[in-house]
Amino acid sequence: MQRLETPLEICLWTIGILFGVVTLLFILSYFVFYVLFSSAPQDWGLRGVQLQDKPYLAGIDDLSPNAFVFATTGEDAPDYVITLDNTYFKWGDFRLNKLSLNSNVVSINDLVRLGEQPDTDLGMPETISINGQSCLSRGSFVFVRIKGKGPSMPYSDFTLASCEIPEGEVILPTIRLKSKVAFYENRQLNYDYLWKHNELISSQIMQAHSYNANFIEPSLQVQLANDKDKFDIWWYYTDLTNHAKLIQVVHGDYMDEASSERNFVIGECRYKVGNTQIYLTDLTKDTAHWHFINNFDSDDISDKCKMQILPYRLVKR
Repeated sequence: MQRLETPLEICLWTIGILFGVVTLLFILSYFVFYVLFSSAPQDWGLRGVQLQDKPYLAGIDDLSPNAFVFATTGEDAPDYVITLDNTYFKWGDFRLNKLSLNSNVVSINDLVRLGEQPDTDLGMPETISINGQSCLSRGSFVFVRIKGKGPSMPYSDFTLASCEIPEGEVILPTIRLKSKVAFYENRQLNYDYLWKHNELISSQIMQAHSYNANFIEPSLQVQLANDKDKFDIWWYYTDLTNHAKLIQVVHGDYMDEASSERNFVIGECRYKVGNTQIYLTDLTKDTAHWHFINNFDSDDISDKCKMQILPYRLVKR
């Protein structure tokens, strides 16, 4: 081994040793932090369950002692209960790793369509029956409270408002359509923030199946008979036997920003392309009741133009 003879060599050697020690300590500290804390929540809103949280957890069974609650700050009432590391708790017939607390509306698996993992245990059966309605256990659910009051969360205090259902079909007067995605909706529950334009749709169908047109085959548009205007279909609504009762459409240029201020004319009525939602009800082979609703609930549409009985055709996109 070469002997260090000059002060410069000794200084450089000492700096090298110190740098190596610092680097080693950094690696060790990172490793310890990762091993010990990687499974712990990194959001400061998460904390372990405390005694004052117990009333909020009433109605939840088999909760792991390692469960967490989410609160805006450590002193606030909890908003969610969460479990990690593939542990689940029971809420009614569900096995979950997350549930909102002290709430009158409970959403489950609401982010699955956005690529998030489901709140439900993957070991649950593929379908679950709730009040006689078959629902996909890994699909989205909405429950609403019909009795009792917070902060407790007994499953029996809630009823099903909506869930994703297995593949189905839409039966129209002239064609049957296949659907990859469908939802059950209990529209007897009068919650305006759940059902947009609640009065019109719910007056037609108290309990509905709804179908997003993006997942329907074949893909169709609605066209006025002998008219150049076409209307894009957004949603189909059927009764529980899959017979279509309502179709939600918008003008074909609705999403075109340059055309949003343009008017289209039907008979003696003028409607703004970008402001008008349209609902077809009372469907026959040739005609439907066309309901025109302004997006901003203004009085731009006169009473005589709010509903017209018009011919229509379904055409492939």
